[in-house]
Amino acid sequence: MPKQQRRTFTSEFKKQMVGLYEKGNPEQRLWWNMTSQPPL
Repeated sequence: MPKQQRRTFTSEFKKQMVGLYEKGNPEQRLWWNMTSQPPL
């Protein structure tokens, strides 16, 4: 069984996710929004 390719995220994307989390967005919602979009 082949391994899945590891995802990579830009520094800008990471900063955006941290900012949303610090504003009170639940971690589960952020993860769902991040994973429900097709990879770039």
